[in-house]
Amino acid sequence: MTQIETNQPLQNNNNKFKWLFFISIAILIVVIILNYRSRLDYENNFGKQSKELRDRLIKLESENNSLSSDLNGKKRILDSYLPYEPLLRNLKLKDSAYNSLPYRYGQRVTIMPDTASAVINSIEIIAGAYEYSVKYIVRTSNGTYIPVSVSDIISAQN
Repeated sequence: MTQIETNQPLQNNNNKFKWLFFISIAILIVVIILNYRSRLDYENNFGKQSKELRDRLIKLESENNSLSSDLNGKKRILDSYLPYEPLLRNLKLKDSAYNSLPYRYGQRVTIMPDTASAVINSIEIIAGAYEYSVKYIVRTSNGTYIPVSVSDIISAQN
């Protein structure tokens, strides 16, 4: 009987190890399956995101190309105006000077020293880089044209 008693605990322990081995194998298989499924989900999600990013990149590249060609066209136009930049600056200065003048074309004015009546025929604005002078060319009642400065005009009638 002693021999039977000694074999039974070994068989009991062996049985426990078998169950423990099978449970650990089952847990390992479940972990592998879950890991595989999560990796597949990640790859599918990554594939969708990369496709969206690729489409967006293609769209942005086409927009960049069209904007670049527009910019090159505008740059060519601007380059054609660069030689005229000082002239354009001068015209802008003349326009701002004209807008600040108290008298306009066609206005009837009284000029000094003889208080003669005249009509402003043209305005001569001589402009440098940073300064300008103004001369009014007036036509007197006898038909002569006289250059007059702003300080020589007494009053104006409409």
